[in-house]
Amino acid sequence: MYCIPLLNASELSDMPGPHQVALETETTNTAAIKLYERLGFLRSKRLHRYYFNGNSAFRLILYLKPSLSCACEGDDYGHDHSHSHDES
Repeated sequence: MYCIPLLNASELSDMPGPHQVALETETTNTAAIKLYERLGFLRSKRLHRYYFNGNSAFRLILYLKPSLSCACEGDDYGHDHSHSHDES
């Protein structure tokens, strides 16, 4: 199991290198998918027959840089709040 350290936005914006975490999980692994989505990961794409057993996977991305992700609640980073987060 991997641990992602929590950093505030100012620390992230000063960090060099990638500002996202990517992972893959089987499309049938609903428990893992729900967990990752609760942690803020977004489904990026479906990878057909990704695993050796022929099963497909979802690639999920967690954007770490404030300008790429949308924390919204309580952020003061100049984020445009004119959009909606409704799941309709």
